[in-house]
Amino acid sequence: MALPHVPRLISLSHDEVIAHEEIKLMCKQLLPSWSKENIDDISVTTISGGISNLIVKVSSSGSHDPILFKVFGEKTELLVDREQELKTLINLNALGFGAQVLGTFGNGRIEKFLKSKTLEPEEMGHVLYVPCIAHKLRKFHNIPTAGKPTLWATIFGWLDMASKLVFEDERKQAKFSNIDLIAMRHEIEVTKEACDAVMSPIVFSHNDLLSGNILVLETSSDAHSIGGLLDNMQFIDFEYAASGYRGYDIGNHFNESNSVLS
Repeated sequence: MALPHVPRLISLSHDEVIAHEEIKLMCKQLLPSWSKENIDDISVTTISGGISNLIVKVSSSGSHDPILFKVFGEKTELLVDREQELKTLINLNALGFGAQVLGTFGNGRIEKFLKSKTLEPEEMGHVLYVPCIAHKLRKFHNIPTAGKPTLWATIFGWLDMASKLVFEDERKQAKFSNIDLIAMRHEIEVTKEACDAVMSPIVFSHNDLLSGNILVLETSSDAHSIGGLLDNMQFIDFEYAASGYRGYDIGNHFNESNSVLS
C-alpha cells in the first residue's frame, strides 16, 4: 500500500513557532487518524534542528501515539539521494530495522516515534553494548544486496562538488583556497587502491554507525543483559546505507568509537 503523501513543503526559514504550526497542520492533513484532532491538542517538541534540518516529536492529548517529524534542509539532496533513502528505509522496515515510515511530504517524512535512549559516545565500548552492536550489524550485513559499492563514487562526487564551491564571504573563500583538493584527490586514489587490494566482502552497509544512530528501546523486557538488549537495540538514520565494503562499515564504526576504545 502506498504511503500517504502531500507535496507541500515545510519552510525552515520561518521562526520555530510558525514551523511548529505548519507541522501540526501537516499531521492533520497527512495522517487520516489525526484529521479530526483539535489543533490546540497537538504539541510539538524540537529534538534537534536548525537551518539545515529539523527533527521534532509530535504528541496529542488524545489516544494517538507520538510521531517523529523530519524536515530536510535546503540543498541536502545534493549529499543524500532522498528518493533512494526512502526506498531503502521502507525495505528495512519490512526486515525489522528502523522506525516505521508513516507518510511523506515535499521535503520530509513522518515516522513512528521510538521511545528510547540514544547511546552516548562513551557507551560505545560498554561490555553489554559491544556484542549487541556486533550481532545487530551482522544481521544488517546479511541483508541480500546485488548493487555495486557506492563508497568511492560518493566520495569522488563530493570532491567534485567541493572543487566548484565559491564563497561570497572573502574570508571563507581565502580559507577554502588553502585546501589542496588536488592532493586530497591523490590521497583518496591511493587509499582506494590499497582498499581494493584487501578485497573486503561486499555487503549491505549502514555506513554511518555512530553512537547517535544506535537506540536502546524503552520496553518492559530486560535491557540490562545481552539477551534483553538484542531485542531492544535499533539502528536508525540510513541516509548513506547501501552496498558497500564490510571492512569499511566496521572500521567506520570503530573510528566513531575511537575516543572510548583506544
